[in-house]
This record gives sequence, structure tokens and C-alpha cells, in this order.
Amino acid sequence: MSNCRLCLMMVLSMLVGSPLPSAFPGVQSGTTNQKHAPSQAHPLSNPEKFLSEVRKYDRTKALVIHATEGIAPQLLVVHVAQGWHSLTYQFRLQGAQGFWGVWATIVRPQDPDSARIKLVDAMGNEVGGSGWIGGSSIWVQKGR
Repeated sequence: MSNCRLCLMMVLSMLVGSPLPSAFPGVQSGTTNQKHAPSQAHPLSNPEKFLSEVRKYDRTKALVIHATEGIAPQLLVVHVAQGWHSLTYQFRLQGAQGFWGVWATIVRPQDPDSARIKLVDAMGNEVGGSGWIGGSSIWVQKGR
């Protein structure tokens, strides 16, 4: 297992390992309506590959609602749930670093720093992502 997947697994399992109400009092999870699994007739898109990895640890969409390809194929836009904002700065930073690591292994394994992520909230406000110097230079909004 790669280091980025291990990091993502550890952070997400800590964050959503217990039921959401006890882990994050007063925080509602994201929508839980599951789409049907994609047909085996067509290969998964890169954002679908990313989400399938995230869903191993965030099955109820407590932190990540969905992900889409950005304006460039190496950019992933991760739509975070309301629960994301209740996390401490360090947990959000480590979670975002894990998201980037998984995305980089999917889309640019030979040149990971060219893989970029952008984290947005339900209203489309940017709340984190890759810095302009390189994809691995991750930031999240300060706060808690």
C-alpha cells in the first residue's frame, strides 16, 4: 500500500470511523443517496477511481460529497461536506494531503507534483487545495 493511501486510510478512518453524531456532535453528514455502481462495460474515470478509494473509508459521504475533473485533466475538484468544516486545521490539512496523494497516484504517478486538487464547499467556495508552486504544496483554510 502506498504511503498516500495509508495516510488517507488513517486520517479518514479516524475521522469517520465512529458514527458521525458521536464523532462530530451537531454535524450532519453529506447526502447518503448512493448512485448505482458503474457498469463494468466502461472503465472508471479518474475522478471515479479517486472516489472509489475515498469511499472505502467515507462510505456515508460525511467528508467528501463527490469529485469532478477540473479545467485540466490533472486537476481534481473535491466537494467537501459540511462535516469537513468542523474538523481541526491539522486534520483538514492531513486529509487534504491524503486526497492529493491518492489523486497523484491515479493521474500522474510519474510526475506527482503536476497533479492538483481543489477543495470546495457546497456553495463552491474554495476551502483548500494545491498551491501554485506544486501540487504537493497543500493548503486548507485556517480556523479551528
